[in-house]
Amino acid sequence: MTVKKKLLIVANVASENTNALADTAVRGANHPNIENIEVKYTAPLQAVPND
Repeated sequence: MTVKKKLLIVANVASENTNALADTAVRGANHPNIENIEVKYTAPLQAVPND
């Protein structure tokens, strides 16, 4: 059984450019060629230790 790795992307998207960068990072991490990874995106003040 393969264990899924977790990737937490925490980004403050104060502008369209940083929003586009965060979206691109999430899309890239969810690419079909990348397997066994769980991606979570959150804002800095929304992140909790269990993330």
